[in-house]
Amino acid sequence: MADDAHSHFVEGLRVTAEHLQHLQDRLRESVRDLRRGVGLGRIAWGLRVEIADGQVRLAPGVALAPDGVRLAVDSALALGAAQAGQRVVLRASNADRAALRVGNTPTLVTLLTQAALEPDDGSALPADALAIARLAERDGQPAVEQDEALFIATGAHRHSGEHRQDADGRWYFDGARLDGVAGPAGPAGPSGPSGEPGPAGPPGEAGATGPAGPAGEAGPPGPAGPMGPIGLMGVPGPAGPPGEPGPAGEPGPAGPAGEVGPAGPPGSASEVGPPGPAGEAGPPGPAGDAGPPGPAGPAGEAGPPGPAGEAGPAGPPGAVGEAGAAGAPGAAGEPGPPGPAGERGAAGEVGPTGPAGEPGPAGPPGPPGEPGPAGPPGPAGETGAAGPPGPAGESGPPGPAGPAGEIGPAGPAGEIGPAGPAGEAGPAGPPGEAGAVGSAGAPGERGAVGEPGPAGPPGLPGQRGEPGPAGPAGPPGDVSALESAFIEKTNWPQGAKLTTADAMTLLQRLQFNLSAPLSPKVLERQPQVVEVWLQPESVPAGAAITQPEPLLVIHGTAKLSARRIDWSTSDNRERVQSLLAAAGRLSLRVHCGHLADERERPFSSALDAITGFASTRISGGVFEGWCHVLRGLQTPLRPGRPTPLGPTPPVG
Repeated sequence: MADDAHSHFVEGLRVTAEHLQHLQDRLRESVRDLRRGVGLGRIAWGLRVEIADGQVRLAPGVALAPDGVRLAVDSALALGAAQAGQRVVLRASNADRAALRVGNTPTLVTLLTQAALEPDDGSALPADALAIARLAERDGQPAVEQDEALFIATGAHRHSGEHRQDADGRWYFDGARLDGVAGPAGPAGPSGPSGEPGPAGPPGEAGATGPAGPAGEAGPPGPAGPMGPIGLMGVPGPAGPPGEPGPAGEPGPAGPAGEVGPAGPPGSASEVGPPGPAGEAGPPGPAGDAGPPGPAGPAGEAGPPGPAGEAGPAGPPGAVGEAGAAGAPGAAGEPGPPGPAGERGAAGEVGPTGPAGEPGPAGPPGPPGEPGPAGPPGPAGETGAAGPPGPAGESGPPGPAGPAGEIGPAGPAGEIGPAGPAGEAGPAGPPGEAGAVGSAGAPGERGAVGEPGPAGPPGLPGQRGEPGPAGPAGPPGDVSALESAFIEKTNWPQGAKLTTADAMTLLQRLQFNLSAPLSPKVLERQPQVVEVWLQPESVPAGAAITQPEPLLVIHGTAKLSARRIDWSTSDNRERVQSLLAAAGRLSLRVHCGHLADERERPFSSALDAITGFASTRISGGVFEGWCHVLRGLQTPLRPGRPTPLGPTPPVG
C-alpha cells in the first residue's frame, strides 16, 4: 500500500544532506498543501488595523502570501501617522546566519516579515507580499478599510460576520454572515417540552388607546391607601342638612400630626344638632416634651408640724466656739472625801522673801565642817623691810638660751697662730662677677687638630638665587609614543540610512580593526565591550515629542582576537526584524578603556575610523556612533559611507 514520500532512518545509517533535504521538502509540501486548502492571499488570524491617537496600529497575527509564504507579525506595531490614500502592506524577505555558512552557501535561512504604511497607488505587489488594509477618507477623517473576504474563518465559527478575541487576546474571524433567501416554511414539528421561562424582555412601546369598555360592576372597597398630599382648597359647596349622629366608635391610635392646611372660608351657619353620647375614654397618649416652667404661684399656708423623726447619727464635732464670759460663782458645796494623792508637780517659782522672824535661842554647836574652798587672794599688802640674806641655795638647772644679743664691736687682731691641718674642700661658691679683661698674653704653641665635632642643626634656608642662563635645547621627543592605540577601521555605517534588511545584515557581523595588538590578559578575559541600542521611532519625523521613550538593548557577543573585534547579535532574528521594521536609530558603543595593548596601556576612543578626521588619541573613553533604520523603504545607503560588510577606508 502506497505511503507519502518520506525519509527512513535506521541504525548505522550515514545521514547525508540529501536525507535531511528530502525530509524537509516533504514537510514543506504538506504545509504548502494545507495552506492552499485554507486559502492563499488571505489572513489566517489577527492583523487587525485600527487608528488610535492619529497613529495606524497593527495587531499581531499571521497571513498567507499569494505564493504561500507565511507572513507573521509577532507583536503590535505602530506604523505611522494616518493619512487617506495609504495602504498597509506585509512583505517577506530572507536572511541567514552568516556564522553558519559553508563558504558562501547559507545553511540556516530565516524568513522575515516587514509591515509598512505606503501610498496606495494601485501598483501590483509581488507574490510574497500582501496588502491587508487601506485608508480612505470618511467624514473628513482617515478611516481603515479591511475587506472581510481577506479573513479566513476560524475552525469553530457561527457566521456572525464579527471579529472576536480569544482568551489570549488574539483576533479571529467568525465567518461571513449568511444572508441567503429564506426557503418555504417546513411543517410544524411536534411540541417540545416546555423550557424554563426566559428573562423578562424589555417593555414594548405603548400602543394606541382602545375604545372605552363598558363599566364593570363595582368591586368591594379596597383598603384605605396612605394619606396623599393635601390638595388645594376647593370651592366650598352648600351646607348639607345635619345627619343623625352615629354611634361612637372605639378610639383609634393617634396618627401623626399632618401639616396644617390653609384655613378655608367659613361655611354658612347651620343649626347645631344635639350632642351625641360621650364615647369611651381612649388610652392616654405618650407624654409630650416638658414645657417651659410656669410663673411661681403664691405661697401656701404653713401646715402643722409633722411628728419628730428618729434621731440621725451623730455628726462630726463642730469647731470649738469662743469661750463665754465667766459666770457667777456658785455656792460652795460640801467637801467631798479626800481623793488619792496626785503625782508630785513641778516645783513652783520661789515666792518673795517674807519678813525676818525674831531670832530663836542659840542651839548647841555642831561638829566642825569640812574646810571650804580657798577664797580669792586678797589685795597685796605693802612691802616690808628687807631681811638679812639667807644661805646660798643650790644652783638650779640652766634656763633656756635667751635671744642672741647684738654683735659687739670687733676686738683687736690677735697674733697669727700656727697653720692647722688642711680641711676638706668646701662646696664651690657662686661665681663672682666677671673681672676686667686683661692684656693679651703671648701666643702659645699650635695645638694638635682635634677630632671633628658632631654636625650642628641645619641653618635656615637662604634667599633664592637668580636663575642661571638657559641650557641648550634638547632633542625633540617622540610624540607618537604618548598616543594610545585606537580603532583603526570598522564596517559601522556612521550616519547612514539603512533598510531593515541592511540593518539585519549589519547586526550579524560588526567588525572593528585595531591599530595595535591586544594584551594577552585582555584576550584571556574576553571583555564584552560592545553595546548596540535601538531607539524606536514612536512619532513621525518632525512631530513634537512630549513624553519619554524607551531605549531597547540588542544583545550580542563580542569575540576578541589580536587585532580585531567581531560582534554579532544573539537575539531572536524575527523579533529583532519586527522591531527594526518600525524604524528608529541604532546606536553603537565600544568601551575602549577596558581594552589594553601589549604594553598594557588603555586604548583610545578616538573616532578617526568613522569621522575621517585625525584626532589626538587620548587613552580611555567610549567609541560612539549611530545610523538610522527607515520604515518599510528600500532606500540605499547614503553615498560616501561604508557598506554593512565592507571595512572603512583606512585613515591617512
